[in-house]
Amino acid sequence: MTEETIPYSLESVLKEIKDSIQSVDRKLDTFQKDVDQKLDNLEKDFDQKLETLHKLVVG
Repeated sequence: MTEETIPYSLESVLKEIKDSIQSVDRKLDTFQKDVDQKLDNLEKDFDQKLETLHKLVVG
């Protein structure tokens, strides 16, 4: 194994890691909001269809 000089400071490496984590966190937040919105829309659609079906059955 050879010794190599690393041109990056620990501070810059840690900052890069932190920035990457924040980027992933933002993407996950956006994804979660999209999923929540789609689930809400599905729930509303289901409730409407169930209500329509109930009206047809009950009269």
